[in-house]
Amino acid sequence: MKKRLLVNALMLLVFFLGIGGQAYAQFTVQEDFKGSSTKKNNVIFIGGAYLTASDNATVQKDNNGDGWLRLTEAKGTKSGGVIIDEAFSSDKGVVLDFEYKTWRTKEGADDVSALPAGTPKRGGDGFTVFLLDGNTLGDRVTLGGTGHNLGYGGSQGYNDALTNGYLGLGLDEYGNYIFAGTNGIREVRLRKDGYWYEDGTNETEQLRYSLKNSVGLRGKSNYQNNTPLIGYKTIAS
Repeated sequence: MKKRLLVNALMLLVFFLGIGGQAYAQFTVQEDFKGSSTKKNNVIFIGGAYLTASDNATVQKDNNGDGWLRLTEAKGTKSGGVIIDEAFSSDKGVVLDFEYKTWRTKEGADDVSALPAGTPKRGGDGFTVFLLDGNTLGDRVTLGGTGHNLGYGGSQGYNDALTNGYLGLGLDEYGNYIFAGTNGIREVRLRKDGYWYEDGTNETEQLRYSLKNSVGLRGKSNYQNNTPLIGYKTIAS
């Protein structure tokens, strides 16, 4: 089966990406996003993503050769992404290597009143790296939902998931990619204990906050646009 790679973010993000996958013969796809344009013409921008060294930069324009890929600005409910529109066979695996920076220019808006005094507020939700079906036309791809979906997931009646998404690796800085959604911590505990964690309660927000800075993997979306959580690991901050 052929796959394509998509990178997406829901917060202010600068990004360097290099991928190498072995499929019958080894090949490498590299893009540093430092210039005023991409090195190859198979990079497709989606949503609010742009190169900071290009004329599309609206917040801060960098010199050619010193730029970054910015996927969103520091605003709420925003998303942006890029697709490296090159299919490869997935039977030999794929290696991803990238550098990124995230930052914010203002305090987060989340409520930490249920947490110990002095607990810092979180910023954006995080970002995801995707594989999608290689038979998909890159210019036909739309992102999934914002918020806990990180542009990959969706849910019936609310948001569509990423077009033909196959796997979504989320770097969850807020805790919601792991907590919410299909097979998320809240849903799993509901099935196990019959208890629903309501938003805004002390126990819910404490649990959600404990999941920040996690890495989670979600699978292919089903007919209801749900993308089940396969597994996760929380990284000590």
